[in-house]
Amino acid sequence: MNTRKAFWQIITFSPWLYTLNVLLQLFRSLFLLLPGLIVFAIFNVLTANKPVGWNLWTLSALLVGAALARVTVKLASTAIDATCVEYGNTLIRRNVFEQLLTKLGAQALPCSAGELISRFDTDTATITETIRYANIVLGTAIQALAAVIIMMTINPLITLVVFVPLVGSSVLMHRMSARIQQYHRESRKAAGEVSSFIGEIFNTTQAIQLANAQHRVIAHLRQLNDARKHTKLRSFFFTDVVLNSTAQNTANLGTGVILLLAVQAMKSGSFSVGSLALFVAYLDEFASFTALFCQNLALYKQACVSLQRLQSALPAGVPRSTVAAHSPVFLRGAYPEISVPQRQAGPLEHLEVRDLTYRYPQSGRGIEQITLQLHRGSCTVITGRIGSGKTTLLRTILGLLPRQAGDMFWNGQRIEHPDQFFVPPQSAYTPQAPRLCSETLKDNLLLGYPDEQNGMASAIHAAVMEQDIQALEDGLDTLVGPRGIKLSGGQLQRAAAARMFLREPDLLIFDDLSSALDVETEQQLWERLFVKRDHTCLLVSHRRFAFQHANHIVVLKDGQIADEGTLSDLLESSDEMRQLWQGKRE
Repeated sequence: MNTRKAFWQIITFSPWLYTLNVLLQLFRSLFLLLPGLIVFAIFNVLTANKPVGWNLWTLSALLVGAALARVTVKLASTAIDATCVEYGNTLIRRNVFEQLLTKLGAQALPCSAGELISRFDTDTATITETIRYANIVLGTAIQALAAVIIMMTINPLITLVVFVPLVGSSVLMHRMSARIQQYHRESRKAAGEVSSFIGEIFNTTQAIQLANAQHRVIAHLRQLNDARKHTKLRSFFFTDVVLNSTAQNTANLGTGVILLLAVQAMKSGSFSVGSLALFVAYLDEFASFTALFCQNLALYKQACVSLQRLQSALPAGVPRSTVAAHSPVFLRGAYPEISVPQRQAGPLEHLEVRDLTYRYPQSGRGIEQITLQLHRGSCTVITGRIGSGKTTLLRTILGLLPRQAGDMFWNGQRIEHPDQFFVPPQSAYTPQAPRLCSETLKDNLLLGYPDEQNGMASAIHAAVMEQDIQALEDGLDTLVGPRGIKLSGGQLQRAAAARMFLREPDLLIFDDLSSALDVETEQQLWERLFVKRDHTCLLVSHRRFAFQHANHIVVLKDGQIADEGTLSDLLESSDEMRQLWQGKRE
């Protein structure tokens, strides 16, 4: 999708607002013509060159009234202008963010989080500001056209000189468009690198302190900032100083030529003092139109770059037109009710994974032809050495990685889209390193889910978190900090588990849940999980307690199933399982 189509999509998203905005801008601009006409009449009265039906008092009152009306329209136009800009900003950010949220979970972001924030902020604002300036330019263009028509009725020859700066500026902007885009692209790239590095600093604060690398990190940040400053200044100097100043000076030269021609016409008696006052008033407005027109041309070139940066942030396979696709943004009125996820299939009785295959394109490693069967109320443990493909298997089942072969069946029904199917209430998943938001612990557990006291208490009990919550300063209302930094590793894992239990899914999928737990807490967690036997569990683990409670154990080696069966059978028949039982994972 090109830039013009994106602009049109944004405008048609709220057409009535933009129509009102254009009308107000037209009124705002056309009101500027009234003072020139009034001054024209005043000078003609004073010089007695032309009789009019107005006296000085009525003309002065009309001048004041026109100024007040213009101020009123300008305030209304500014308010509508800001509303249109926010609708456009929200639409773009919502669309891009939605695609990032719904992409395959194991796919890496197209750039760092800091860079994405920079694109959401500055690149989005560049696009909507360009539309806003285009609206202003449209109003001033109508104003300039009306002024030219009025001036043409007075002196056509002098009026034609008005078009010289406009034509010159347009030619200049066209010839310099490639350089405008290049400088803006370099400026935005440098700004993104700064944002990205700042994000990395905040995420690795402890590592920087332990390595005593504060001075080197600050020095590198200073280098990135210097590069950003250099590219930003070069872009700003070229567009706002060189090109805009050239356009403004060209307009001023045109004004000087017009004044010289006007003096000659006044000597010959074909040009009155009132006409000169009118031309001087309108030349200022026309010079403003020329400057705004040139500025908008430069902004348009920059907006093309910003649109490309936002489109490149979309996951692979998503249409580029999605950036400006019409979607509800809920900037007015009440927020929509959060709907409870509905079942896509009946309660789990039997899950079959057949010949599942996925290999990473870069390394060629992964899993190949994995076949599993899970029955309701059973516990299946996936185990194996480091790099054997355990996490890859879980992610492929969940649809976080795109399967390259194989099928999955829920109660005999083929699962077409695992990434959309393996969500509550069908299943829930806790990864090796769960993440929490910088909100309260309660909000992290609910994540928009209905707050039911009994369900919350039951989930906390199942995750063995009662004592931890009592020890927190504000209990469930404690702010956990960025990524849950105020909680220990074990508390993070159990909070993620409680979040799963709260949704009461049929299938619980854990990836090495108890890796950060002490022995006593781990034992309590598994005992509470297995006591009811009303959940079906699929978990990656190397812990003996998990092996002892498993109905079925699958041993992976080099991405394939090496052995499977019960613990007692595997300890007798599988050398790989015996080594894992003895704690040999390398």
